[in-house]
Amino acid sequence: MVTGNYLSLESSKVIMADSNLGWYSQWIWKPKGGSNPDGVWGYIKPSSHDKYLSLEGPFVCGPESNGCADEKASIGLTTFSSTNMKMIWRRIGNQIVSQHESMY
Repeated sequence: MVTGNYLSLESSKVIMADSNLGWYSQWIWKPKGGSNPDGVWGYIKPSSHDKYLSLEGPFVCGPESNGCADEKASIGLTTFSSTNMKMIWRRIGNQIVSQHESMY
């Protein structure tokens, strides 16, 4: 979904802000594997925090869902773990996509 909003932090919580919140709207891309800066998949960390962007459960199907292809989940911050599939992302245009969701 394209909203024109900024992925930001407010009191250590991930929010969608209507405007750029400066330092709290800046994020760092860490390529998966670490040595391939051109890698498609990676981790996203806010500049102002030590934790990483992650999907948070439970996943919920919308009431109009057909086969639950439009599952929704919250996003938050969690401690780094290279085995947590809910922490791996890629950029497509101006959107970020979770590897966890793209595997299904």
